[in-house]
Amino acid sequence: MVASKALNLSFTEDVEVKAEDTDILCLLIHHFTENHNEIVMTTRNGSHSISKIVNALDANIKRILLFVHSFSGCDTVSSIHYTWLW
Repeated sequence: MVASKALNLSFTEDVEVKAEDTDILCLLIHHFTENHNEIVMTTRNGSHSISKIVNALDANIKRILLFVHSFSGCDTVSSIHYTWLW
């Protein structure tokens, strides 16, 4: 909800998102396009420009970011665990 609202607002104005959640960061990066105005994510460690992050990433990495984040074990989804059947 936070990422969606920020992305929608950024079509008309610059947006600052104050959050500590990597899920929000990944969603903002994945869905950010050149049609959006600036989005800055502010954490206790500083501010991070989403457009600068997106511009620094390869297009393929941006495309698979959400899958890799969820598969590796993000905040809301457990990581894959191997079960050995004997």
